Order: sequence, then C-alpha cells, then structure tokens
Amino acid sequence: MKSIALWLFATAVFLGASLMTGSLVHAGTTPQPDHLKCYKVAKDTNPRETEIVRLFNQQFPPETECKLIIKAPLFCAPTVKNDSNDDRGPALTTDFLCYKVTCPKQEEINVLANDQFGFRQITIDDARLLCTPTVKSTTPTCENTSTPQCGGLCPTPGQTCKPVTAGTAVPFCRCQ
Repeated sequence: MKSIALWLFATAVFLGASLMTGSLVHAGTTPQPDHLKCYKVAKDTNPRETEIVRLFNQQFPPETECKLIIKAPLFCAPTVKNDSNDDRGPALTTDFLCYKVTCPKQEEINVLANDQFGFRQITIDDARLLCTPTVKSTTPTCENTSTPQCGGLCPTPGQTCKPVTAGTAVPFCRCQ
C-alpha cells in the first residue's frame, strides 16, 4: 500500500512538472479533465522485461542508464475532480501508462510547489516512475514487430499471432 501511495505521489509530481505546456483551462468554462486518476494494472501481457533509458527534462539534471521495468503497474486517465477547473495546468486528453524506473542516485532538489492543496516546499529524490502517453485500443492487433517476427494480441482465446509465409511473396502475420 505504501509503495502505491509513493507511485501516485511520484506520478503527480512528474506529470505536474512535465505537463505544464498547452492551453490553460479557465474558470467559467465546462470542466475539463485536468487531473489524472491512476489505476493499478492487474495484468500486463507485454513479453519484454526491462530496458535501459536516458531521461531528460527541463527542470532536473539528465538521468542516464536508468533501468525501466516494462510491466506497467499503473494506468492513468484524465479526470475531472469536483466539477471545478484548476488553472495551474492544461486540460488533459491523453491516458498514460506508468512504469517503475531506477536511475543512478541524484542529489536531492528542493522545489516550491503550489497545488490546490496548498503552497509548500518539497524535496525531490530519485526518479521512481516514468509515465508514457498511451492510446487505448479495443481491437487486438496482430502485426509484424520485426521481420519476420509477429507480435500482438489475438481476439480469440488460445490463438497466437504467427507469421504466414507459404504462398506469399511478403510474409505477414495472422492469428491462428
């Protein structure tokens, strides 16, 4: 429970810092989603395990050689809270998947933060999550991930995405 609370806190800090571009939502307009509500991912079928990434943003020093765990623990969706707009950030339209990330130790950084719960100083420690924009799809995809390999989900349980090469000039993928 404590680690999920930490993830949510880190997600709020990361996204609040990185999404401060775009048009602002103004009072008096129809409430727009300007918060993110994050849900625990119960199952992630991505076969990949880890990746080494370099992370850069405009507020903190670059972080290189970060280990990213490719199984997403959180799915975050734009949300309206209390039917009110908060003009500190832009309206959100994109869903996010958040991944655990471990980077080399950085020095702590003090930040002055002002959100709807108050003005305060916070101390930023090591990165814990990387949240990436995502697009939901209701249609499972079976496609070439790299020639001649196939990847993706099939709509019928028990089927797998396999290459079809017999009688074709160019191999393609199909659920079988």
